[in-house]
Amino acid sequence: MTISTTSKPSVTPAIAKSTATSSGLADQPVLKKRRPARTSFGKTGKRPDLPVSVRSKWEANLYRLLIHLKEIGDIEDFAYEGQRYDFPVRSKNNFYIPDFRIKWADGRTTCFEVKGYMDKDSRAKLRYMLRFYPSITVDVLGREAYLHLADEWSHVIPNWE
Repeated sequence: MTISTTSKPSVTPAIAKSTATSSGLADQPVLKKRRPARTSFGKTGKRPDLPVSVRSKWEANLYRLLIHLKEIGDIEDFAYEGQRYDFPVRSKNNFYIPDFRIKWADGRTTCFEVKGYMDKDSRAKLRYMLRFYPSITVDVLGREAYLHLADEWSHVIPNWE
């Protein structure tokens, strides 16, 4: 299982002018917190060459790769966000939907989760999968693994982003 983590985005104070004139501080700078940096840099949405809407470039490229592998017979079938796994816990993380579910030509089934970063909720869901569905294999495709795939397949797969 490849897990790629990034540090939390920092919250940097920004100086902004206050408009509160009743306190007499209208011209005084006031510290306000900036919103955290975006945690997702992927391009979500529909691609003209894909039959589904995906959440990132990485997912779009993996979808294209899986189409290619199905065409050449390496995999039998695959589904994007095709199955939901429910957990018997009282938590906001009480279900998990893997990004891809792949049925290989040899009969194995594997779930793939595409992760540019690993947040606390994602980590909890993967722990619950190990606990409640131990027979299901979930592989996490992190940054290093994705870059390796991109080096190997980007020149072969049309419309690679």
